[in-house]
Amino acid sequence: MLLLALTLLHPAAGAPLATGAPLAAEDAPWREFQRTWGSGWRRYARDARSPLTALTAPGVPEAKRVALVADIARLNDTDPSELVQDKTTRHPTTGRSIVRYARRWHGAEVVDDQVAFVVQHGKIGTVWVRLSPLGGLPEPQPGEWVMPKAGGSTLVTRVQTADAIEWHDRSGAVVRSDPTRLDTNLTVTAAERAPGGPMVTSPARDVAVTTDLGTELTDDAGTVSGPAPWNVALDGALLSIYQSGELVTVPDVSDGDLLGGTDLSLAAANVLVEYHALRDWLHERWPDSAWMDEPTYAVVDDESIPCNAYYVFTSDSFMFGAASEATVPPCRPMGEFADAVHHESGHRIHSLIRAAGRFDATFSEGSADYIAATMADDPVIAGGVRPDGYAGSWPDYTQEIQTDHVYPDDWIGETHEDGRIWSSALWNLRETWKAKDGDAGVRAVDELLLGALEQGPELTSAWIAVLAADDDDGDASNGTPHDCELMDNFDAHGIGPGAEGTFSFAGTVLPDQPSEAAEYPVSVTVDALMPACPGRDVPAAVRVWWTTDATAPVPAPGEPAAGWNAVDLVADGDTWSGAIPRLPAGSLVRYYEEVETATGRSEVSHAGDPEALGTFLVGDQRVVWCDDLEGDLSGWTPQLGWVWSDDQPERPKLDWEAGTPTGARAYDPEAAVSGTTIWATGLSADYSDRNAEYLLSPPVDLGAPGVMRTLTYERLLRIDDGRFDQAGVWAADPSGVWSPLWTNVTTTSGEEPTLESAWSHRVLPLAAVLAPGETAENFQVAFTLQTDSSGKSSGWNLDDVCVYELAEPDDQYDVDELQASASAGAVTLSWTVPWVTPITDVAVVRSVHGAPSSLEDGDVVAHLTPAAPGAPMRWTDDDHPDSELSYGLFLASAPGTYWGDGTNAVTVQAGCGCSTSPAGIGLPWVAALAVIAARRRAQVRA
Repeated sequence: MLLLALTLLHPAAGAPLATGAPLAAEDAPWREFQRTWGSGWRRYARDARSPLTALTAPGVPEAKRVALVADIARLNDTDPSELVQDKTTRHPTTGRSIVRYARRWHGAEVVDDQVAFVVQHGKIGTVWVRLSPLGGLPEPQPGEWVMPKAGGSTLVTRVQTADAIEWHDRSGAVVRSDPTRLDTNLTVTAAERAPGGPMVTSPARDVAVTTDLGTELTDDAGTVSGPAPWNVALDGALLSIYQSGELVTVPDVSDGDLLGGTDLSLAAANVLVEYHALRDWLHERWPDSAWMDEPTYAVVDDESIPCNAYYVFTSDSFMFGAASEATVPPCRPMGEFADAVHHESGHRIHSLIRAAGRFDATFSEGSADYIAATMADDPVIAGGVRPDGYAGSWPDYTQEIQTDHVYPDDWIGETHEDGRIWSSALWNLRETWKAKDGDAGVRAVDELLLGALEQGPELTSAWIAVLAADDDDGDASNGTPHDCELMDNFDAHGIGPGAEGTFSFAGTVLPDQPSEAAEYPVSVTVDALMPACPGRDVPAAVRVWWTTDATAPVPAPGEPAAGWNAVDLVADGDTWSGAIPRLPAGSLVRYYEEVETATGRSEVSHAGDPEALGTFLVGDQRVVWCDDLEGDLSGWTPQLGWVWSDDQPERPKLDWEAGTPTGARAYDPEAAVSGTTIWATGLSADYSDRNAEYLLSPPVDLGAPGVMRTLTYERLLRIDDGRFDQAGVWAADPSGVWSPLWTNVTTTSGEEPTLESAWSHRVLPLAAVLAPGETAENFQVAFTLQTDSSGKSSGWNLDDVCVYELAEPDDQYDVDELQASASAGAVTLSWTVPWVTPITDVAVVRSVHGAPSSLEDGDVVAHLTPAAPGAPMRWTDDDHPDSELSYGLFLASAPGTYWGDGTNAVTVQAGCGCSTSPAGIGLPWVAALAVIAARRRAQVRA
């Protein structure tokens, strides 16, 4: 038995080659999810609009996976039936599994969308979620896919070209192009090393050998049983190598040795040996890599791509370019470099090991660089790549990962350079662990990388994948064995959680408050990430900001704007508590939570979105008018155009219709909020494009004076970003001028569609069109929609439209602690201003005929400017008759609109030095009270 070996021009020592995610804003669906599945969950996303989210779980049993995936779907505004389990992988050594659910909409797979569970010891510790908002679409045809995009989605077909996978819409336009070539960049830095070292002999593995006895494949030792001479073809079960369009063959081999550079090209010999070396490295660290035993092929010395190399994942093949003196810079053949083979093979590992996520090219480039460097134990990749005698300005290597690169400072938008952020972070970790634990430390970092590759993260979420790979018990809430050290390392490169990922928080959701409430308790629960890790940026102060000023701008984190007030909360463990102070009835309060860390950094709950602020009304309310849409709907009028204009849209079509919702599509309401009927811009169809229409309410009689008037309604709204489609709620003032109460035109980035998945209660003050006390006998509102030709969805769904106002304003405008005292020549009144707003005037009425019940029941002797709600006031009457007098206070909510029915009244005997008396108490009682009061004063003096 003979051993067939390759003699290669290969250095004996082996040649080297080669984002923290902020917390998503808290919301009511997330809090409900935590109530169901436990408070130990955390959520991470690149930003508020990112479709990629990572969830870390407190060790949920895998047996609950079906219920969990359904709730995650609903949390992300997705029909659970769209998620279909399609792949499960299991690591035999660690026991870790990844279970992936693909998303299919009406049978068409949604590009990149999925939910993937990382399972350890039967428990789910990490979940990767990419569930994009989908706009309205026609039924997909066979072979079509759904492509999510900003502001909606579209149907596409998959077209593979030589260099890319292209996604074409129905018009043939290219919606997205995914490159399939992953090239080695020859312009990055590295140390000097060229393939000119000692020749080494290695087994010729997995090559086809033909003898008189037939054809056989060599094993890992290069064993061949037939007699010489041998005809050898580099055509194995694992790897086939081509050159100049032909399979590489070496005829009539008789000495048992294939000499690279003589019997076959040095590149062909090197690719054969180094690809198998890479497989050995992988099988040692990741035994469950049987997919690496799938056949592939490589092309070497390809003159059509000089000085280049790449892996094509659609054809699962390698391309290694020829040498070139004419290119800038020049190079040796790329296949001659072990590092180049290991780098491109790293891309293949990423492509085949990935069980979830997406193939992120930047993350892949950095990972492939690290694989090449760790195999060579050298951060300089493909040193000596330039020809002999080269003295140009380009570095004599393809890449270098020793130099630290940091996100976002070193991000330039080019995958090879940007990948150095990830590879340099890994190399730093490798060097640290190698210094501590030698080869075991190196292997541990290699295995963390492979565990991260399996999950398919992106650059700025890779740290979460590393933590999942480091987890040893399936419970992400109790940390991982090396979490502190790992996060410090990735933070140093700008791709760890950093200050923005060290905690999550959720605050109280305050409902409308009654008039008599003395304060409004709030609490914020702060959940720290890795609290045991030293030096982490931890919460130092928590506060709630509130305002009743409707014009106060929403402040940026750490920069409270004018008109906002702070309440500092007090910590009790993870819960911080306090209270917003009492506010007058009639106040519409906006509020948000802020967490300030020990380093002075600020995180706010609204994340810059005004619609994410908390709101509540103060004051008891009564119904002025309400329509649950269950009776006669003839007063509701759908109209074309704009409520404030006579212009007509480009393509007029009335989409508004009243009826019973069917829930036919995942995003349609399944039922009305009350009863069975709603108004919608299409009960089962999307709204029309290039159109303008509105729904006009019946006229409402607001002829009587009122305070704190609000419009309330239930809505489920799904429209494109305000840059493309505009929805609004408009109302007319008594003169007929229309003004917006709400619109979505503040969201004009093009990437913020409104895609609600459930009914929500909305409250809009009418102060913009109707002042307190102002009458309107034919008040109307209009729900408007204007569309362009881009993405579409279901639009408006509307139910239970009502107008409310402050209940019993006579009582609300009663003053507190009204007293009167008489002395020689003066009567002094004192009282406390009631907790209500607005108060524009306090009228004092004096009467000699008993308690006044209106301004006409006596003489108006003063008009006073009110103090703040809850504040004391005094007024002295120096010009009065000496007789029994009654005084009444009447408070105005608007000029000419006074409240009071005689309750705010006192009676006193002027000029006698008597005490106060409530209106209606006789003089004998007044005298008796005066005597008692005098005795008490005498006792105090004694």
